[in-house]
Amino acid sequence: KDYALDTERVKHFLLSTQKKKVENTACFSYAISERKFFSELAKQLANRGVTDVLRKGFRYISELFDMYYPLPSELNPTAQELYRKNIFCITKELAYSKENDNRIDLMVSLNGLPLITMELKNHYTGQTVENAVSQYQKDHDPKDPLLAPKRCAVHFAVDDDEFLALARYELQGKVVVCAHVNGVVEGADVLLQADAFFLFFRRLFAGGEGKEAGKGEHKGDDYDKDLFHRILPK
Repeated sequence: KDYALDTERVKHFLLSTQKKKVENTACFSYAISERKFFSELAKQLANRGVTDVLRKGFRYISELFDMYYPLPSELNPTAQELYRKNIFCITKELAYSKENDNRIDLMVSLNGLPLITMELKNHYTGQTVENAVSQYQKDHDPKDPLLAPKRCAVHFAVDDDEFLALARYELQGKVVVCAHVNGVVEGADVLLQADAFFLFFRRLFAGGEGKEAGKGEHKGDDYDKDLFHRILPK
C-alpha cells in the first residue's frame, strides 16, 4: 500500500536474477535502504509509467536493474533461464488503499509491478460492465497510487459477454479514463458522467451478442492470448 508495489516479489525477482547489482547498491541491506529503493522505484513508475520501466529498466545509484525479461530466442539458453524467472502473479480481492478498505476484484502483476486491474461482474448477480465502470469512477480514488495515471498499463471492466478497457489520465483538472492498451487509444466513444470523461473501448467476447462461440473453455478464452500479447512489454 505504501508504494503500490508487491515489494516481496520485486525483491525475490531481483535477488534471483541480479544479485550482484543488489549487492553493489546495498538496496536491501537495511530497512532504511530498502525504503529508499522502493520510494525511488515508485517515483519512477509515477513519472515514466509501468510499461516504460518494464521495457527500459530502473536505474538506482550505479546500477540499471532489468525489471522484466522478454521471450528470447531458443538459441540463447542464458536468456531462456532469465525469462523463466519472471514472476507473473494474479491477486484476488486486492485491498490497495491506505485510506479505506476498498478492494479491486483482480490485479495482475509482473515481477511485483502492478500491470492490470479488473472489476468482474456477471449476469447472475444482475450486474454488467457498466457497474464495473461505475466502481472505477465512483469508488476507486485516482489519488491512490495504484490508480494514478500510468501506474498500471490498463484497467478492465468485465462481465460475461464483454469488457471495457480503461486507463486513467489527468486532463484539465479532471480524471480521464480512456480505452488504452500500451498507449494506443482505439475505438473510443465518449461518456460524460459525474464530472469525469470516460472514453472506452468496447469489445464483445466470442459467444456474446453478434458473435459466434469461441473454441476456448469460456467466452473470453479466444481473446486472452492476443490481449496479453499487446499489453506485455516487448
